Amino acid sequence: MYKMTYQTARAIKRRILAPVKRARLAKMQNKPSRCVLTCHGRLDGVGGQVCGHISTQLFAHEMGLPYVHSPFRIIGHQAANDNEWVPGWEAFFNLGDGERKIADIAKSITSVERIQNFMEIDIRRDCLYQLNHCNSYANEHVNSLKLFMPGLRTKYHAAGKSAWATGFDPAFTHAAIHVRRGDVNAQAYPGRFTDNDKILKIITNLKTCQGSKQLVIHIYSEGNIEDFQVFAGAGCELHINECPFKTFHSLVSADILVTAKSSFSYAAALYSEGMTIYEPYVQHEALADWVQLDKKGNFDLQGERL
Repeated sequence: MYKMTYQTARAIKRRILAPVKRARLAKMQNKPSRCVLTCHGRLDGVGGQVCGHISTQLFAHEMGLPYVHSPFRIIGHQAANDNEWVPGWEAFFNLGDGERKIADIAKSITSVERIQNFMEIDIRRDCLYQLNHCNSYANEHVNSLKLFMPGLRTKYHAAGKSAWATGFDPAFTHAAIHVRRGDVNAQAYPGRFTDNDKILKIITNLKTCQGSKQLVIHIYSEGNIEDFQVFAGAGCELHINECPFKTFHSLVSADILVTAKSSFSYAAALYSEGMTIYEPYVQHEALADWVQLDKKGNFDLQGERL
């Protein structure tokens, strides 16, 4: 018996709903609006939270709807008694720079509504709509997302990153591979797990594409250091359990970024101006200029050298 995958079911649902969605968005786009949008955020890790804020800002921008910035409230994986965790990430990404803040309109708000889907927005209502994210819109408008990111990169770099200096020597080409472990393994969330054999295949393929500069391959992950010695044996530099702020900035700054099935490295790829080799992940769509990774760890650079 044929068993439909989640990806196939989602694609079918998307095709069925596409005409309805287009009609609804057409009624909303660049029309006089009484409502205001904000990203209320979720309860997951920083990658998911950042993608949620980016997608909501993108949606508001593309629709011509007023947007106000709400700071991060909760970010997963916070260490006990680390009161700087959430405000630290807020300052790190600097997403609210130049945006109206939720505090600026607090006194004028007459109605607030939490919604799960941007299709529920009624621009005729005098209402602040709080969304968790608009990821489905971003996934369906990746060209717009690509054009939107330079402004967010400017905000990101405007918040100084000297405290998170990568130490990358410009005499070398640096490839950063995000290996998702920690909360993910072959038994827990296997759909988000990439096995060592595939990662070793990626490493081998990167080496065969080396250009004029010597290639340095960095592995970024968390867990037991002994579990990563196979990558050290393949000549990689290990960055295990390092500061997550520095890890994120290193992924952004690398000449080549190989993502995991993770919103953390997906978000880093959005901010990166280097080459992205993208491992498909059900929650996010690749940008058009990203190199796709197949199930065996192969990718096609079409003759380009690293």
